[in-house]
Amino acid sequence: MIKCTLVSITFCLSLVAGRAVAQTPSFLCTPEQTVGFLYQLHSEHWIPKTIFQDHQYVVRPFDFSRKDNGLRALVKAVPFRPTFGVFDKAEDNLVSLCKMTRSATPECIPYVNDVTFNPKMDRFQIYSAGEYLTSGWHFSPDPPTLAIGRCEPYDETPRAEKPPT
Repeated sequence: MIKCTLVSITFCLSLVAGRAVAQTPSFLCTPEQTVGFLYQLHSEHWIPKTIFQDHQYVVRPFDFSRKDNGLRALVKAVPFRPTFGVFDKAEDNLVSLCKMTRSATPECIPYVNDVTFNPKMDRFQIYSAGEYLTSGWHFSPDPPTLAIGRCEPYDETPRAEKPPT
C-alpha cells in the first residue's frame, strides 16, 4: 500500500498512474475553526464572529471518465492547467482548481473559494468572500469567512465497491 500525504501527492499520482481512479490518492480536509464577519443591523457595523461550519472538503484528481465529465471543458479551458480539485464533500461541488508546482507544493486558483495548503503540516485554509463583495446589501446571508483545518488521506470508494482485503 502506498502512503500518501499532501506533500507527496505528485509522486503518489505517478505511482498510481494506470490504476483505477478510485485508487488514486484523495484527502479529506476538515475545518477546525472558522471566523467570519457578520453585519449587525442595530449598529450597522460588521463584526468578527466565530462560525460553526460543518463542511468538509475532498481534494482529489479529476475523474473525466465518470463524475467530473461535466467539468472537462472548464478544466481544459483554464490556462492554469489544473490536475486536481477541491470539492465540497456534501454536495460534490467544485470549490477550487489546483495543480502541483515544480517545488511539489499545491497551488490553487478559486472557482468558488480560495484554498491554500501547507503540505508539510497537512494543514489548509479556505477563504470565501461570500456575498460581501457582490451584494449591494449590508446584510449578507453568505458572509465572508476564513476556515483553517487539517487534511488526511481519504478513501472515497463506497463500501460496496471496495475490494476485500
